[in-house]
Amino acid sequence: MRAYCTRGKPTVEQLSSVDINRLNKSGAFNGSAPDWVMKFPFLGVRTSRFLIEYRDSNWSPDHPPQRIPIQWTRCFRTLRPWFICQCRRRCGKLYQGGGFLACRKCLHIGYASQRKSKRRRWYEKAKHIRMRLGNYADPCIGPLPPRPKGMQKKLYERLSAQLKIIEHKLAVGRLYRPRQHRQISDHAHRTY
Repeated sequence: MRAYCTRGKPTVEQLSSVDINRLNKSGAFNGSAPDWVMKFPFLGVRTSRFLIEYRDSNWSPDHPPQRIPIQWTRCFRTLRPWFICQCRRRCGKLYQGGGFLACRKCLHIGYASQRKSKRRRWYEKAKHIRMRLGNYADPCIGPLPPRPKGMQKKLYERLSAQLKIIEHKLAVGRLYRPRQHRQISDHAHRTY
């Protein structure tokens, strides 16, 4: 688990989580007997087919565990498990916050990218595209990199077009220009 951010609320990336898909792949729900239980002590979780019990390491032994129901939905020819959060939402990940497991809506946490400015997001997108093209320089500095060996021409053209647009917006500094509202003429409001 990473250290908490010093400013504001923690983000999704900073909190430890329990992923239902990873539990399912590790065989946590494969038991068929009603009393079958699988333990994951490093997560503080005990699983059965339709219920998960969570116990935080800081809780006293007489504190009852948090019970989280599991709902199964049909996904093509298989069944897919979902956590049912305390807010009655279906979710695939529960985050550890405040000593219990809950979805990110209940914990009021967001992603780290949501805290960045629009300019910073555009800058990182341009940097990511340049890295895909094999150029590790900062955006808006060097010329457009040549097509890497093995990359399809269509993909290169699409990425280079995106890169040109983003770098132009970064260079000009106009990242967002509101759309002009359409003027409604007087004859459109008249009733005949």
